[in-house]
Amino acid sequence: MKRLFLTAIAASMMLNLSAQRYNETEYPKIFQKLVLDIGATPFSVPIEGNSKISTYNFSLGYQIGKKADIRFNADILNQFENYYTSPNTSGIYFSGRLVNLSLGTSVNIFNGKNDSFLKNISSNLVGKLGIGISPEHKEQESIFYDVSFRTYFGNIPYIGLGINHQMYGSSYKPNSANIYISFGLDF
Repeated sequence: MKRLFLTAIAASMMLNLSAQRYNETEYPKIFQKLVLDIGATPFSVPIEGNSKISTYNFSLGYQIGKKADIRFNADILNQFENYYTSPNTSGIYFSGRLVNLSLGTSVNIFNGKNDSFLKNISSNLVGKLGIGISPEHKEQESIFYDVSFRTYFGNIPYIGLGINHQMYGSSYKPNSANIYISFGLDF
């Protein structure tokens, strides 16, 4: 999976570099407004529950203004080592994988000025709201929201800090919330 992800990132960088050689007027306007986001969340810290997440995410969106876009997100989310105890049980251990499908938006909140040392740095606020589906059981298991702050260095790469909150609604899988660090490409 990591090899596939790294190959996808390398291919998208090469496509973007070759696309920059052509004049912008050669593309129809509809394609100039498409947004593609490929990213990963390798590290998280639980703040509610005991589960940790790691995510590979893919987003396809459409720019609706100079500073905002709407996105459809598909996240391959792995959860590990969640051990839950309640007054009725001595302890339940579960680990599983969810695929998150969501709608979201990205809003630009900062662009560095051209005459300052921050000229190639910008920041976005990214939000998602969706459902988590279990590939093993083929059913919805959670509703979630995700909010992150991303900083872009140059035109493509970003690093982000965010929070992900999964709400399960069952007694054997408690809600979980994580603070995470992410990185990826957005173009």
